[in-house]
Formats: sequence, C-alpha cells, structure tokens
Amino acid sequence: MHKHAQLSLEEVVNARLSRAINWFVQNPLKAMKATDRDLWEIFEGAAREPFL
Repeated sequence: MHKHAQLSLEEVVNARLSRAINWFVQNPLKAMKATDRDLWEIFEGAAREPFL
C-alpha cells in the first residue's frame, strides 16, 4: 500500500525543534544574545523549510 508522507503534529514540532537546536549549536554567540522574538523567528524559520 502506498503511503503519503503525512507528518503528525508531533513530528512537525520535533523537526522544528531539532532545526532550532542545530541553529543554537552552530551559533552559540548569537544564541546567547537572542530575544524571545529571535527565538520565535528561528522556530518559525525552521517551520518554513521542507521536512523531507
């Protein structure tokens, strides 16, 4: 049976979080100065990238 790549909400959130975490690991100095708005934009930016 063919299955479409349908992601659950949990998978989407996990993908966003892992991308945001990767950003922090790669940009520690920026991460230390990040505001709540910056964090939200990082999270939203990860959401716009294709997951698969």
